[in-house]
Amino acid sequence: MEEGGTDGAVAAGAGEGGEEDAPPDDGGGPGIVPWIVMGSGVALAGVGAVLGIVALGNASDATSSDGDDADSARTLALVADIMIFTGAAAIAGGLIWYFLSSGDSDDEQTAGVDFDVYPILGPDTAGAGATVSF
Repeated sequence: MEEGGTDGAVAAGAGEGGEEDAPPDDGGGPGIVPWIVMGSGVALAGVGAVLGIVALGNASDATSSDGDDADSARTLALVADIMIFTGAAAIAGGLIWYFLSSGDSDDEQTAGVDFDVYPILGPDTAGAGATVSF
């Protein structure tokens, strides 16, 4: 024992003032990954918008609608459209991910329920699928 009648031990869960410390954050929230997905979607959509503006400028500068300049403008416009819609899908996916994984996990409400979202990619198919099992 140390002088003063205490052995220097602090009770578990007690801070300096004898108050209980707050429980550690268990990281039960959605985390940073949905934010990264949404940010990537914003970046993709932004780059697609810029490419779309460039494509519009190239199309207006083309001398005819059948020349190489017009084909280049159409190709750039297609790439812009793909990037914008892919960015929008990433933003939507990030939002869905965020809201499905956030909130309190009330065991009484979710007991026995499994919800999965998965990508579907193929040579001429792209999308998302979901399964719910009880």
